[in-house]
Amino acid sequence: MTAEEVRLVVRKPLADIEQEVRRKYGVVTPLLETSIEPDSLVLTFAGTGGGPSPKSAQIESLTVPSPTRESSAATSTPRRRSKRRVRQRTKTRGWDVLGKFRNSGGQTCTIYRPMYDVLTSRKLRRREAYSEIRKILVANGNNPKPASVEYYLKNTLEYISAHPPTGGVS
Repeated sequence: MTAEEVRLVVRKPLADIEQEVRRKYGVVTPLLETSIEPDSLVLTFAGTGGGPSPKSAQIESLTVPSPTRESSAATSTPRRRSKRRVRQRTKTRGWDVLGKFRNSGGQTCTIYRPMYDVLTSRKLRRREAYSEIRKILVANGNNPKPASVEYYLKNTLEYISAHPPTGGVS
């Protein structure tokens, strides 16, 4: 037995929505950008450069609920690039660099003494080693994602297997 499915698709031209917004809010500045968010259609109008009416001077970006999830590629307005995100780097201040090497994935990796020491001090199971590496990262003010912890763990273990510790390492 198959379940029946009924879908309702509503298409409304972007120009009609834009005109409704202009009428309702008294916006006279040009439309700069449109975008789709998970639950809204976002219309962004120019700031005060186009001589907007007093009512629209406060409205720069207006969110209108979207009846459907249409592609933003269908809009004919030019899109501005969104702001680039800043990469969140791992804080490693105060850690001695033990060495650098090229891992099996071809990446150049830096090996830090605290991670090396904890993994060579005693025999740890994989889960315990993961936990110890995570503690080291958190202690230095990081909020590591699981992939980041795995990266440091895997590379430190790979370094240890290529450069076994000598008896005098503390």
